[in-house]
Amino acid sequence: KMKERLILIYGNNKVLIEEEQKRYESLFLAGRDAELCVQSFNMQDLLKFSQEESQRDQFLLTLQTPPFLTDLQIFILSQLESIKGHKDFIAKLADVLALVAKSADTWIIFTAQINKEQELPAALLKLIKASGKVHKFVTYDDAVPDQWCMNRAKTLGLMLPKPAALLLVSLAGNQLARLGSELEKLSLLLPQGATITQDDLLKNVHGGTESSIFRITTSLSERKLTPALETLDQILGQSPNEHALLFTLIARQFRKLMQISCALQCHTAESEILKSLALHPFLGKRLIAQARLFSNKELFFIINQLAKMDIPLKFNAVHAKQRLQHLFETICKH
Repeated sequence: KMKERLILIYGNNKVLIEEEQKRYESLFLAGRDAELCVQSFNMQDLLKFSQEESQRDQFLLTLQTPPFLTDLQIFILSQLESIKGHKDFIAKLADVLALVAKSADTWIIFTAQINKEQELPAALLKLIKASGKVHKFVTYDDAVPDQWCMNRAKTLGLMLPKPAALLLVSLAGNQLARLGSELEKLSLLLPQGATITQDDLLKNVHGGTESSIFRITTSLSERKLTPALETLDQILGQSPNEHALLFTLIARQFRKLMQISCALQCHTAESEILKSLALHPFLGKRLIAQARLFSNKELFFIINQLAKMDIPLKFNAVHAKQRLQHLFETICKH
């Protein structure tokens, strides 16, 4: 049994936070009935709807009250970041947590959708670190969650080799909710115990915005201006705020092409290029063919243009479409 009674799980990846929360719940419950043992509170809602101090005091009393129908209790307190600034409430909650940390029958799991610890109340963070555990799940735009995909496929009764996992991420994007949905769909289409193949993925995985962005990066990499512009109109017509993500993925694509072009110039074997960049053979060979369409000088010029556009485009959505259209023309016609 874990002696730590206070658990903090935070980050910007909602799926990983929820998975870790469920893992702890399962660990603490050890087969007990969750309906009897688990209570959940959204801290933002608590502060919003419990205007009277007596209601908040009742909540704090609930945390201290021993379980009645079972031998343990688990509290899930979400959106912990929302209480920052409520000094009186934080002080009272800290006193309660100090008692819970010494209890034998109560666990509290905190979750927060934040990137940095500094976004949490310092007093509570210090107490949780001293008496419990902290888990951070912050992911970035260029994350490649291939191992997560392999693990999720296994829980669904499928085998997903690493090359296929990389292909899945390339086709569907790196958002875990989207990847999980695609794997669940495959689990319904394929027999239990099946190994997911490249053909399975190419036939059945049809991404949303991520798929459209994939078409844009492919068109630009092959210097095909018209389909790139058509897909740009489609994406920004449906999701006007996707310009920053689109730009980020285009920049990542051309950095890869630059790496491949430099490696080819140094006469590096294609197999070594695929290995060093962790590329699926299907996608890797396509990227190598695309890199051959540009000279090193052209790729350096494109990378330089991307660097100049980075901040103006990300922080000025008004002219984002025109800037991207100009960028596409520069790439395809330079």
